[in-house]
Amino acid sequence: MRGLLKARRPRPRRRATLNKRQGFVLIEALAAFAIMTFSLAALINGLSGAVQNDDRADFMLRATRVARSELDALGIETSPSPGTTQGRSDDGLTFAITVNYAPAPQQNNNIPSPNAPTYKTIAFSAHIDVMRSGEGTGRALSIGFDTFKVLIVVGEPQ
Repeated sequence: MRGLLKARRPRPRRRATLNKRQGFVLIEALAAFAIMTFSLAALINGLSGAVQNDDRADFMLRATRVARSELDALGIETSPSPGTTQGRSDDGLTFAITVNYAPAPQQNNNIPSPNAPTYKTIAFSAHIDVMRSGEGTGRALSIGFDTFKVLIVVGEPQ
């Protein structure tokens, strides 16, 4: 009976056999590198798109400022000459302004006073193209703006 009451000893575990692999196979490592490459390519593509959009937005802001200042100054000192005038802004943008005169409206000088000043109306349309060359950025950009102005020139009394 003594032998029956005695507990059995568990067998010691054997070490892993040589047939069981440990680590990665070359194909698994190549698949991991391929997945990482595709992920990095998508990230770089998104980043380059964001940089291009930022560059385009910066150009739009600068071009709008140049066009606005040029169109606001048009006709203040003297009447603009019809045709195309080209120029360059301080920040390197080039622009071309095209001025076309509208037909003069009928003058209405039915002012009762003989000492009243005379009025002359000048109407013209202006189109400005603001451009950036592709130097440095590799991308040439341009944008156009239109305006219509009516100038009332006050003359001396007759």
